[in-house]
Formats: sequence, C-alpha cells, structure tokens
Amino acid sequence: MSRALAISISTFFGYEGPMKELGEALDSAKGEITLQVIRAKKKQNISLKLPTKYGSFAKTFPYDCPKTDLILTECYDFLLKTQRPNGLWNGRPDTDTFAALALLGSGNKAFLSAIDKTMRAFAKATHDIGYVWYKDGGRRNGGYADMADMGRTGITALAHRVSPVGGKEYRDFALLTANCIGNYPKTFPDTHGSPLLGLAWTGLGALADPVQFRKLMDYNRWHFAMAHTPEGNFYYQPNRDNNPQDYTAGPRMNATAANALVLTARFKKLQITGAKPVQIK
Repeated sequence: MSRALAISISTFFGYEGPMKELGEALDSAKGEITLQVIRAKKKQNISLKLPTKYGSFAKTFPYDCPKTDLILTECYDFLLKTQRPNGLWNGRPDTDTFAALALLGSGNKAFLSAIDKTMRAFAKATHDIGYVWYKDGGRRNGGYADMADMGRTGITALAHRVSPVGGKEYRDFALLTANCIGNYPKTFPDTHGSPLLGLAWTGLGALADPVQFRKLMDYNRWHFAMAHTPEGNFYYQPNRDNNPQDYTAGPRMNATAANALVLTARFKKLQITGAKPVQIK
C-alpha cells in the first residue's frame, strides 16, 4: 500500500507542518509512501519504497511495542560496534553518558564489559567543579523559556523523582515539573543549544508521571519515526534554534544515544527509567 502525502507549510512553533506530517506518514506507511512535490511550478508525485520489517509504533510505545524492541536491538548493536577502544564514543560527555545508560538500561548482562570501559574512562576524566548554567528570571518568569528550559525542567523532575531524600515534597515537585513537560510536548526535540541533550532529559523527566510521559510520547511519535534510519540507528533532525553542535559532533552517534536512552524506558531496569529503588540493608 502507498500513502499520498501533501505537505503544508505551518508557521507554528514546534513541528506542526512538514516534519511532523512526514514523520506520521512514515510510521503508518506500509512499504511505500508517495510524496507530492512541486518542481518548476508543476506538481508531481514521487513514490518511495520503505522497509516493511518495522511496522508502526504501538499505541503504548515504547512499552509492549515490537517496533520499539526491534529498533532498540539495532541501536544497541550500533552502539557496541561504534564504541572506541578507550570506552567512549565521541568524547562528548552527554553522548558517552547516554550511550552507556542506554546499554545499561537494557538489562542485558552481555553489555556490562562495554559499560565498564565507559565508567573507567569517566573516572579518569572527572572534574572536581560543579556548574549550572542560565538564568531566566526564576519565579519572576511567569511562563517558560521553551528553547532553553525544558531540558533543565526534565532533569529537575528526574532528580526529584529518584532522590532518596525529600519525601512527599520532592515527589510532588517531580509531578509538577513532569506536568509541565506533558502540557508542552512540542519542545521535546526542540531545546536550546543541544536539542538531543534536552530530548533525553525531557523524556526521562516525564517518567515521573506516566500520564504525562504518555502525552509526551503520543505527541512526538512522529519524531521517532522521522529520525529513525533503515540502518538501525537514529539521525539528527533540524531544530528551531538550530545550534549545529549535535550534528557536527556526530549526527548518528548523538541521536542514537539520546533516542535509544528514552526508548530504553521500555525495560524499566534503571531508576531513571522507572525501576523501583533497591533497598540496601
């Protein structure tokens, strides 16, 4: 079956318009997609063959989703093959961390030697300073700075959710920040500076509230379809505030590590992806 798709131009923030429509069409296509394009003021249809082995994302993805499982299997294979002898992937702390966490979050013990190499490399390069960037007005800012803040909102939700201290107050704050993410799902792949860094933290932060995580994933189903490649990995997608560092440092490596980590929530093997804390006696 083929699907004809006429892409419209939108002026909305976020991705309403060509990218979202194409991503949704790719996910629902059955082996072929037909694009209507205009060349020299003339409309013509161009049919493209697509791989059929993936199918479409389940409504519950990344949970109970055969397409997610197949994609993750291929992403893990890609990460293992591209890991450098020193245990890192490209030397960017975010990429190396996300790649290692994605492998660890699979629960596959065969990956432990690769993860061990990464941890040893981190131990050799750790700095002894702390740093938090940006200042956007705090409580004086009645809204949210969508390009810059949502990734930090996500990591704030994550930190409060997994913290062993703080009790109900921390859990309530995690729910509050996750609610913000779920209500503004457009910013998922569209954060400032490093969209893939924001994507990973936003996705993990939303896990504080399964309802908000579901809203985030449902809205951004198109993104995973659009960014996924037939080679078994992910590729960097243009960003509204398009700082090119995620592209120039490795468009496949960075995107695969970040997207695979979010989808690895499917296994709930890490506290940051939904596992219950282990009680140490």
